[in-house]
Amino acid sequence: MPVCLDLKRLSLAGTLTGLELRSPGNLKLIPYVLGRADTDFSIADSDYRFKAEVAGDIKCSVTPSLTPDVTYNTYFAQVEVDGQQVNLDRFNLFFPEKRTFFLENAGLFSVGSPGEVDLFFSRRIGIGENGSVVPIIGGARLSGKLNRTNVGLLSMFTEEVQENGIEENNFTVARINHEFKGRSALGAVFINKEGLQSDNYNRTFALDGKLGLRRKAQMSGFFAKTADPTDTINSHSYKFQTITGTTGNYGRGIPR
Repeated sequence: MPVCLDLKRLSLAGTLTGLELRSPGNLKLIPYVLGRADTDFSIADSDYRFKAEVAGDIKCSVTPSLTPDVTYNTYFAQVEVDGQQVNLDRFNLFFPEKRTFFLENAGLFSVGSPGEVDLFFSRRIGIGENGSVVPIIGGARLSGKLNRTNVGLLSMFTEEVQENGIEENNFTVARINHEFKGRSALGAVFINKEGLQSDNYNRTFALDGKLGLRRKAQMSGFFAKTADPTDTINSHSYKFQTITGTTGNYGRGIPR
């Protein structure tokens, strides 16, 4: 009697046994060497001044789904430049992140309402209030998944820029998000900017989550609060909404 095999019904498929699979190791090293030579040709017999810098990134896997990254003297010359925009209103222009180090697993650190309230905006790392460049000393990131829990930790250090009144700063983000059955999840995030030469800081604490309602509806929302030495009024933000049916959005903005 002929046997008919329906490849579309995976529930009837068998179980593979006897496979000895090994997770391949993952180690990536990206070094950079920057060199520069200067001289003043208007001065006779002027000597050349040489300057060299070493930088690099290291990536390795602790588990197949959990990866730490370390960067030193971070170099972004290969990043695509931003497109020119004309600003005719009082709101700041939004330029998306294009730096590879910050793009990887960027969605894990995203909490809030994109385009309205972005609790963590990585473009603030390495740029001053007036758009000046702030050199990044280095930092580390740990991101991935443990069973049904997403974890992320990012810490970056920037240099002092005396001519623009910018001190050394540390930017730290800690994120955890646990996924439940039924398209539901609950998470928390801690974001901190700390001046290393003063008591200047800005900290944000937030809770976010989503709740699946049967098959077609889902509720989601977040609540966040900031703390810094100056602003004590506009220090919280919240938003709750449903994907289907009546949508309710309520909130107050948080400075990014």
